[in-house]
Amino acid sequence: MGSPPPRRLAGLLYVLVAILGPFCLLYVPEAVRGNDAADTAARLRQHASLVRLGVAGEVVLAALEVALSVLLFRMTRGLGSTVALMALAARLLMAALQSTGGLLLLAGVTAA
Repeated sequence: MGSPPPRRLAGLLYVLVAILGPFCLLYVPEAVRGNDAADTAARLRQHASLVRLGVAGEVVLAALEVALSVLLFRMTRGLGSTVALMALAARLLMAALQSTGGLLLLAGVTAA
């Protein structure tokens, strides 16, 4: 039995992103968002382990996005290499920005 076709692997990665993404990108930030800076700092201290779990999830999410980007590039480069390369660059930039957001959240925990 060989490896799954790229489209199945891409589908699996999309499912994993769809499961992990809302937790990391919606639930965790909402759990620590306060009414003002002091309230947010207190909530960051109170939910430090949740924030660390969310940041770890964002690292996994970024790795999934990079793998998915490469798979999609390989699947679409026959349709037009310029467009496929632009899509790859945009997805990789998105993954980098998401990771930066997670690191900033982690920095908030260590500073609080």
